[in-house]
Amino acid sequence: VRSGELLASVTGLHSDDWVKRQIAAGRTGDLGEQGAAREILERDLIEAAKERVLQIDWDEKKARAAKRAWANLQYECLPSASIDAVRYIDPTILVEKDILDLNGNAVRKAGERVNPMEMRPFTLALVVFNPLVESEVKIALAQAAALKERHPQVMLLATDMVRDETGWDAYKRLTDRFESHVFLLTPEVRERFALRATPSVVTGDNERKLFVVREIAPDSADLRNEPASEANTGR
Repeated sequence: VRSGELLASVTGLHSDDWVKRQIAAGRTGDLGEQGAAREILERDLIEAAKERVLQIDWDEKKARAAKRAWANLQYECLPSASIDAVRYIDPTILVEKDILDLNGNAVRKAGERVNPMEMRPFTLALVVFNPLVESEVKIALAQAAALKERHPQVMLLATDMVRDETGWDAYKRLTDRFESHVFLLTPEVRERFALRATPSVVTGDNERKLFVVREIAPDSADLRNEPASEANTGR
């Protein structure tokens, strides 16, 4: 082909060397059959793709994906509380470097200590529990119900979940039971509130500007909704 013009054609060859030599020698047009020719049979790519899709066991893949999803999540597992206790956490943070506004003025300077509760009250309540321990679930249910009467928002945080292919069904039953979403406890939240056992309830003492972390022993018969006296708590 030269400038879109067919110079010569041949049938039955695997290489174009022969036809190039013929063209160089001045031969053009149909040069005939120079070898055995067979019809090329190419499968329709769409049909081949459909066939492969039909061979896939989607139920098995879904089960494997579900199992991997729950097994690969990061869990902040905590031991069950052995005794009832109340601890107070100072939320004050140390400013490590100057915080500047848009004009370059220092809003906070390095070395300052800031208590966020001095700027905004802490109205959120957290209930942290292990859904795999029924006694903890019952405590969490009672605590969440009581907290909703005094707090605008109650967040449920789980330290563990069913990790096999039944995880989604287990999670659905859990949320139905609480009539609320249940989130996984994160390392940042665990560290921020110095959580060490479950179930724990976190609220704010906005007068004293402190977080209140209340640990409730699952085998305790006393499931009062009010914190214990400060004399019986650790700091």
